[in-house]
Amino acid sequence: MFIPDPAFVASVADAFVAKIAPLLPQRTEPLPQQEWFTRKQAAHYIGATKEAFRVMLRDGLFPVHRYKGRERISRADIDNLWRAHKQYLEPKNST
Repeated sequence: MFIPDPAFVASVADAFVAKIAPLLPQRTEPLPQQEWFTRKQAAHYIGATKEAFRVMLRDGLFPVHRYKGRERISRADIDNLWRAHKQYLEPKNST
């Protein structure tokens, strides 16, 4: 069985990323800075689609608060979850 050299695989991956990254859409809008988000704003804040964020809410990943009959998601809740799981959400070092 052929097992490729990890350094070779990493160099091919880096070359691929360097070629494809300029073709990917870039964020042009600034990230929202307010304390409370709508679903759409929260999805944008974490870089997810509205549909993916809806699934996250359904699965209880983020608590939903109600204010005057409207759903709101707390930026603090999102940031706290990010900090708690940061080790799993960031890319691994390829050393």
